[in-house]
Amino acid sequence: MSAYPDYSKRKWSPLQKQNRKLFRQASIYAKKAVKDPVKLKIYQSKVRWGQHAENMAISDYLLHPEIRDIDVSKYKGQAGNTIKVSAYDKYKIASVIVMILNAVGFEIERGMAMEYPYSGSGEWIYKAKESNPDWQGGSVVVRVTDSPGKVVKAERRLDDT
Repeated sequence: MSAYPDYSKRKWSPLQKQNRKLFRQASIYAKKAVKDPVKLKIYQSKVRWGQHAENMAISDYLLHPEIRDIDVSKYKGQAGNTIKVSAYDKYKIASVIVMILNAVGFEIERGMAMEYPYSGSGEWIYKAKESNPDWQGGSVVVRVTDSPGKVVKAERRLDDT
């Protein structure tokens, strides 16, 4: 059996320090996550042979969610119009928040999109609540958050096509 390596005199590069800090944070998150019965169930469902739920939680912490598409074709500035967001996370998306801006850049509204047609589909629908007469030239900003709290943001310009 060999001795445990001594890293006490090792000089870490800035990138190595950053990666060590990230893995330390991921490990702390994973230890807490597996104590939460809801998160534990999600992570256990992804475990393969030789892995543990804690491994899955570390992986979840290290990976960011993705926004694959923002479909604004059904939004024409009227209350009740819809915006469809296609989002993906290997484990679970916690929330999708949609913000609508008018042509001048003022926020008209914001709210949570609902997953549709079923949980886990990756398709989210937001139904506009306010009228936006200056919608052309405006934009839609989408924020997707996963269960560890990693956030990605994307913006899609609104036009009349």
